[in-house]
Amino acid sequence: MKLIVEVDGGQHFEAVDSAREARRDGYLAAPGFRVLRFNYLDVMKNKAGVLETIAAALRGPQAPFPNPPPQAEEGTRPGWPPG
Repeated sequence: MKLIVEVDGGQHFEAVDSAREARRDGYLAAPGFRVLRFNYLDVMKNKAGVLETIAAALRGPQAPFPNPPPQAEEGTRPGWPPG
C-alpha cells in the first residue's frame, strides 16, 4: 500500500479546496496511492484518533474513512487525551 498522510490547516476543508483535493486524490489513486487528510488541530488535540485512523488504513482494505476524521472529542474515547 502507498499511503500519503497530509496535515492541513482548516482552510483546506472548505468547499473550493475540497473539490480541488478530490481531483488530486483521484490522480494519486491511479498509481495506487491513498490519501488520508487531517486537520492540524485534530493532530494536536486528537493524536490517538489520528494514529488509529492511520493504523486502520495500513491494516485493512481500502474502506472509506471520515475526511476529515472526527474532530477532537467527537468519537474519541472518554477521558482521552488525559489531563
